[in-house]
Amino acid sequence: MATYRARRRLRLTPRGKFVAAVLAALVVFGLAAAVRGVVVKIGGWAQDSAVAWPGQAEDGDGAALDATPGSQAGDHPDAAVVVTYSVAGAGPIEVVLADFAREAQAILDDPSGWRSAGVGFDRVAEGGDFILWLATPDQMTGFAEGCAPEYSCRVGPDVIINQERWLTGALPGALDGIDLGEYRTMVVNHEVGHWLGHEHVGCPAPGQPAPLMMQQSKGLDGCLANPYPLPEERTAPALGLV
Repeated sequence: MATYRARRRLRLTPRGKFVAAVLAALVVFGLAAAVRGVVVKIGGWAQDSAVAWPGQAEDGDGAALDATPGSQAGDHPDAAVVVTYSVAGAGPIEVVLADFAREAQAILDDPSGWRSAGVGFDRVAEGGDFILWLATPDQMTGFAEGCAPEYSCRVGPDVIINQERWLTGALPGALDGIDLGEYRTMVVNHEVGHWLGHEHVGCPAPGQPAPLMMQQSKGLDGCLANPYPLPEERTAPALGLV
């Protein structure tokens, strides 16, 4: 009898059934709207180039920068000094940043490069003694007014490789006799050379190998293209290796 009476109490009148149906419809509608709001928000985030994706950094203006490619220990068993660096991208990078990082590490590990000055390089996921950037031309002047959209640059701890130059090499006619791989070797070694304390030098004499720290991307002045430090350049003044 008690069970029956409880069931009777739970019975709904026609009006109560109508109210319950309306309430149920409102709940379903509210959940659907909430889901649509989340989807729209995610879709808008995915399409908004000014928002950094997870794993990306943001510059001071909130512009997205490509994610760092992680760490890599260098090959430098004979190094007197080991420095660390990280890799980052600025602007709409067309190159896979991890590929750029691996190629740059191979250049820095080459015994003909700055290893010949006693310097070893280890890539870290972030921070480090300097940052090796791959930047689109429109980003170059953001590092310093003296950085031109046509070339690579170095500003303090920022060593900036111009993506256009990385993809195509030197401007036409400026650096004859060097293929793209050699150009990449030269530009990484040259800009890192600035961080190591070297300034620009000129062509010593026509027909001689160009010093690495010559601005070869602007012309050879009769010298021969060269992607490595000459014997007299195999020092690192900023690190005390002279």
